[in-house]
Amino acid sequence: MNCFTGAPQIEKLPHNQQDAIAARFLAEQDEQKWEARATTKDDQWDQMAAVRQEIARSETVPLDKVFPLQK
Repeated sequence: MNCFTGAPQIEKLPHNQQDAIAARFLAEQDEQKWEARATTKDDQWDQMAAVRQEIARSETVPLDKVFPLQK
């Protein structure tokens, strides 16, 4: 089944060209999905700002105090 059914100009092309167009289309979709997943959201920025403020106010505990190095 042709994923470009309904696109008459593409359907007229040889199969190898249709495949190349489909591959590029799928790669673009994949890139858009990746960007949507990897983009930092507003609430994440807010959380990072809150943590930076806690660090500045010395309200944090160093990790080596919570998880001491074992020798």
